[in-house]
Amino acid sequence: MKLLLCSLCLLVVCCAGCARRPLTDSEFRGFCYTLSEPKNASCDTITMCDAFDSGAIGMPHQSRQDCLNACQAVYNRLYEPNLFISCSPTLRNANNWCFKYCESNFPK
Repeated sequence: MKLLLCSLCLLVVCCAGCARRPLTDSEFRGFCYTLSEPKNASCDTITMCDAFDSGAIGMPHQSRQDCLNACQAVYNRLYEPNLFISCSPTLRNANNWCFKYCESNFPK
């Protein structure tokens, strides 16, 4: 019985450390800068991620939708100039991390 109680307490303590927390600006940049799929050498991941950071993540938002709209606006602005130099994976990665930032910082 004591073993079961101790096991349950340990499980509760461990799960408390697994609670989801908001993605920070620094974490956004770290994940965004490191693209997991191959990228074109002409794509500058840091510059593209910084555009999302300054144009969406670093701005004050009233709601989740406001934050997501800011991410989409940056994506739309960068899409055409980067389309023909094969930077779509880099741009998509930055936009996905921007959305993840908004979803974690502005829960439903």
